[in-house]
Amino acid sequence: MEVTQIVGLTKTEAMAVLVRQGIPHRVVQEDGKGKLVTADVRSERANLTIVDGKVTEVSYG
Repeated sequence: MEVTQIVGLTKTEAMAVLVRQGIPHRVVQEDGKGKLVTADVRSERANLTIVDGKVTEVSYG
């Protein structure tokens, strides 16, 4: 499963997929509220946006 294919999964399901694949990740926004995150850029890290418990967007950096 590619990272973009986690859109639509629950937060728990998506994180389990990312952990299994060894992909670094973080939630950057949840239900319209931005999370405190570091400003460093890591091209391999998945940044997740969560709405109502589901992944709605994935970006990298």
